[in-house]
Amino acid sequence: MAIEWYTPPLEAVTFGGKAKFNIRALESSAAANASLRAEIAITAGDGTGAVVWGTACVESDATGGELATADTAEVAWVAGDDVAIAAGQRLRFRIYIDDTAIGPLVAGNTVTVSYSGPAATTITYLDTQTGTGRINGVGGTEEQLAQSFLVPGPMTLTEVRLTLSKGGTPSDNVVLEIQSDSGGSPSGTVIGTIATVAASSYTGADTLYAYPCGIALPAAASYWIVARRSGARDTANYVGWAAHSPSAYPDGTAATRGSGTWAAIAADLLFAASFTVPGDTNVILPVLVVEQAGSGPFTYTKAGYGRESA
Repeated sequence: MAIEWYTPPLEAVTFGGKAKFNIRALESSAAANASLRAEIAITAGDGTGAVVWGTACVESDATGGELATADTAEVAWVAGDDVAIAAGQRLRFRIYIDDTAIGPLVAGNTVTVSYSGPAATTITYLDTQTGTGRINGVGGTEEQLAQSFLVPGPMTLTEVRLTLSKGGTPSDNVVLEIQSDSGGSPSGTVIGTIATVAASSYTGADTLYAYPCGIALPAAASYWIVARRSGARDTANYVGWAAHSPSAYPDGTAATRGSGTWAAIAADLLFAASFTVPGDTNVILPVLVVEQAGSGPFTYTKAGYGRESA
């Protein structure tokens, strides 16, 4: 099993020297004898035809490079010969589970790799029924809610997952859209509609909903998931979008619109998103994955050309 990431298409360049992998990982048991191996390959623009440039295990010590049972920083230095990369090619970065230098892997154990560093500090769950995260409709506070995310290149958004609920008995629809960014807020320009959903179909408890879609994101940029009501303003019968606080997602911002003006929220609205890269049918890792409810570690992955491979 491996985890891999792809760069956006590159300009023509000569690639050489050393590359440093900063990895955080842990093994489930001190008896697992688990380590990690890092690899860099050069691929075509669609991810095919990989040619391995270099590979290396994480730095070794008296334990032979064995991982700890707590999330710990590891380093791997990968080197290779100078090589010419043609315009449009990509680099693939891959991490494998491997034996240690002093013993083979022991079956029945697991390895966990953290993305973008360790999990954030303990956070407080914000119940959507308290007022934070409400979608009331146009005409005052909390008209709409939105969460931004960043992609590093052209992609197709294939699914969005949101943790939503209702208060009272809303009778209109919730419209979920992707909008472009304008100065750090939703622009109002709709890139595509994720779904239009009857608000009455939601439950009174926070529930994770999945919405398949096929929205082309044309460039490396920030985009916004925007949730709005189709009917008249109603503060007694509303839709809620669950959130975590404080904000921990580094590549996006939550915002609420009041009386036509967007303002940032010091929290992250719960969402996950999956994509395909043009010319590559493999779904990449989610941009953001968060707990549905309760307090605990906030987990996310940065937007990138990552995907799992057997």
